[in-house]
Amino acid sequence: MRALRAEGPGRFLPAFDLTGRLGPACDGAFRVDEPDSWDGLVHAVRAFARRRDALDPALRAATDPAARLLAALFVGDRVLALGHCADPTGPVAGTGLSQAGLMGATLALTEAGLAACEAAPGGVVVRLTETGRAAAQGGAEAAALAGRHGVRPGAAPAGNWRRPNVVPSGAATHPADALPLLDPDRVRTLQEMIGPREVERLGDNLLARLATAFPAEAPLPEILREAHALVAMSGSLGFVRLSAACRALQDAAPPEIPDALTRARQTVRDTLGRARA
Repeated sequence: MRALRAEGPGRFLPAFDLTGRLGPACDGAFRVDEPDSWDGLVHAVRAFARRRDALDPALRAATDPAARLLAALFVGDRVLALGHCADPTGPVAGTGLSQAGLMGATLALTEAGLAACEAAPGGVVVRLTETGRAAAQGGAEAAALAGRHGVRPGAAPAGNWRRPNVVPSGAATHPADALPLLDPDRVRTLQEMIGPREVERLGDNLLARLATAFPAEAPLPEILREAHALVAMSGSLGFVRLSAACRALQDAAPPEIPDALTRARQTVRDTLGRARA
């Protein structure tokens, strides 16, 4: 339910369990024949409305995963459980984000001091810090998140998925070419959050997807959908050059698409080559 409403106009509205079977998927339970249930309903609706009204306008229609997660955690006023997920491309909780996209958003918020991760059975829980709650209500942090791009600039020299590596020497022909294939700091942070085994599993899933990415016979809409999905999946796992190349393809104007697609395909080959070396 929370995943379904994440993309629609009910994104910042509370959900109530009328059946007694949905539990944590909802923000409260409602029983017609229980007076206290009516009071709880009114309280929850008003509380959501207050937080929704306090949310910075820049975050309400934001498409960046970190901005969306910040808004969801603030308006929902609850923690987000983050653990093993069998399908890394499926939506998680009420965010509308894939598991991989949610990892990247969580990393961005924790790096900015806007959220904190705490150990919990089966994984971690993500909660906003006081700084995060303040940022959700306005300020430079909210504006920056609402307009940010998924690749963190100035990443340190990195290694590939299996062993250390350095940024290739020589002049870069595109900003993405100057980025390392893998950002080890991001990988280490992710390993601390969900464990090395889960990081490796997500990485292997990504590499398997890359093996069939951007086929020559695919129509342009399919190519652009693939690029959009890979921006978050690759960026959250530290593959910053691939994430940047896919974002450039996703955002390219029609005359720029052929060159952007060529660059994205080459970056996919480079990423797979390093992983298999």
